[in-house]
Amino acid sequence: HIHYVSPAGNPVYPYLSWATAARDIQSAIDAALPGHTVRVTNGTYSTGGLAIYGAMLNRIAITNAVTVESVNGPSSTVITGQAEPPTRCAYVGNGALLAGFTLSGGSTRSDGDETHERCGGGGWGEASAVVSNCVISGGFAASAGGGAKGGLLVDCLLSGNHAGAAGGGAFSATLWNCRVLNNAADRVGGGGTMG
Repeated sequence: HIHYVSPAGNPVYPYLSWATAARDIQSAIDAALPGHTVRVTNGTYSTGGLAIYGAMLNRIAITNAVTVESVNGPSSTVITGQAEPPTRCAYVGNGALLAGFTLSGGSTRSDGDETHERCGGGGWGEASAVVSNCVISGGFAASAGGGAKGGLLVDCLLSGNHAGAAGGGAFSATLWNCRVLNNAADRVGGGGTMG
């Protein structure tokens, strides 16, 4: 099954065509079962927030083993976080794939659980999560992983992210064929650290 997302959609659950597309990504994710795909067309997606751990909000949270992919890549499809209330762009669960987005301006909480609520401003990935062909920029983490924490990043650009402690670009993540540019950390690993 493919579930569709478009800012111009006329939403009808479970969003199985462009005509009945969800207007926000999370609604389509919630309708998808493991093995399904969520296909997202051009736009900036900047509403909603779902907590997986503690009070840390995620603009989108992929909790099933589903693929969430954009139609035209990161230059056309943006998921934005925010500083207040702190909202990271994406939580990517085990077995899930997030492909072809810009994750911009995500931020963590400054208190709460260090690993789950203060790491991974742009994205937070479980052990078998995959983020592919994404631009992760302008993220902030109070502790580690201003751009991303955890998971596998493939063909991504991490740029202009900041961490209060370690791993400005990425922390405790595996990077394949990624570019890491102009990130900063207050203590160690401006580009990234292994954790």
